[in-house]
Amino acid sequence: MKLAAFLLILFAVYGCASSSEETVLIDTPGGNHYPASEKPSSSVTETDLTASPLNLDNAITFALENNPSLKAANSRWEASAQRPKQARSPEDPMLSAQYMTDSDMDKIGVMLSQKIPWFGKLSLMGRIAESDVRIEEQKAINERWRLVGKVKIAYYDLFWINRAIRVNEEAKGIISNIEKIALLQYENGKTGQQDVLKARIELARINNEIDALKESRTSAIAALNQLLNRAPAAPLGEPEMNNLSFLALSLEQITDLALKFSPELKMSEEEIRKFDNEVALARKQYYPDWVFSLEYNRINSDISGKDNEWGVQAGINIPLWRRKYDSAVREANANQKASQYEYQSMKGKTIFDIKEGYVKITNAWKVIELYQNTLIPQASQSLAVSQVGYQTGKSDFLDLLDSVSMLLNLKLGLYQAQIDYKKELAMLELCCAFPVESLTGESIPKEAVPKTAEKANCSVTGAEVIIGENTPSFEYKGKTYYFCCNNCRDLFMKNPDKYAKESE
Repeated sequence: MKLAAFLLILFAVYGCASSSEETVLIDTPGGNHYPASEKPSSSVTETDLTASPLNLDNAITFALENNPSLKAANSRWEASAQRPKQARSPEDPMLSAQYMTDSDMDKIGVMLSQKIPWFGKLSLMGRIAESDVRIEEQKAINERWRLVGKVKIAYYDLFWINRAIRVNEEAKGIISNIEKIALLQYENGKTGQQDVLKARIELARINNEIDALKESRTSAIAALNQLLNRAPAAPLGEPEMNNLSFLALSLEQITDLALKFSPELKMSEEEIRKFDNEVALARKQYYPDWVFSLEYNRINSDISGKDNEWGVQAGINIPLWRRKYDSAVREANANQKASQYEYQSMKGKTIFDIKEGYVKITNAWKVIELYQNTLIPQASQSLAVSQVGYQTGKSDFLDLLDSVSMLLNLKLGLYQAQIDYKKELAMLELCCAFPVESLTGESIPKEAVPKTAEKANCSVTGAEVIIGENTPSFEYKGKTYYFCCNNCRDLFMKNPDKYAKESE
């Protein structure tokens, strides 16, 4: 009876799942937190989006609260958070009943059985599921930063179109004045009618350009509204461009931010940890699983009367066909190596993208300064001189039109350079998953820019290893040896003298 009671307790421990519910927290790019299952009270209304100027932060906040793709990513993360409990739980107990009868005896039996995996299997399956949760978390974070980048790019595209319309309207006003001057010159006999016709042709061209830009503005509004989960034609305020200042962070600081916060790198790191556990789980399959059974029988006999029987059984499965387990281990090891190579590839790509983006930002800033400080002032001066020269007969009409066209193109070029600068900053923030544009060298959080990571070489393969909390290591003869994976650490522990000597 004591043994039976013990087995019942054992079934209860393995069969009962935890009743406590965990709240999954969503970390927004702005640093705010709220539960994934609850929508935060909206801090941005439709009225805020229609007011001019349209604030970029308001557009981003509205998108983070309403974009369906982001909600889907958050829901996938929340769903994955339920997997570890399932993975750590054993199979349900099996309850069976039987009834037997013959001429002088009736037998009623009940049996309760429970399969219990070998020690550590459920724990490893739980760790694998936890890795899946962290991977989905990083996917959700990456989706948020992608959304932020898309909103910024759509916002800047709309800004450029509005500015292009405004510049063309200014040029239209200048050409209208020039047409009046040409008409006056023609009436006074100082020039031919062709100057008036050229001015009107230029006005028609500019009007056509303005109409085309207004059509493009409709598409740009629809693109931004789509990210905000609004109707395509829903009204939006006019975007504004804040005062530009060059990025205060150095290339090294931005690279450090990317290596610490990049969701894609974190996903790759978590994949490595996941496959480490899958290798360990594959090796656990060589060990048998237990099956415990508790049986009760009630017997009614014409000879002996009523009687009760209790029985306990224990059994194991026999992992006889080792070839399939060998294949599973080789598969897990191959996946483990693939995840390490993918991490190295992703890290190299991230560093390259940061460097390329930084060069583009630097070049865009130089172009902005060139337009603002040199080209546009000179073009404005040239236009003024041409206007005076045309009125006094010292320059012809084509020179005047060229001056207007040059100033128009330079102003559009300035706005394009500003937009290119802002877009490259948005792409840089996507790589870093950090608002680098809002930081200066003095305002960087200490935790945001880590010290240069300590590195070592794997004492078995020689591969470069970044030393962290989860880096496999082994202390031998007063020295710490680091490894690229748990498999290498196991090999080292089997023959430490050999690998210690080779690694020196």
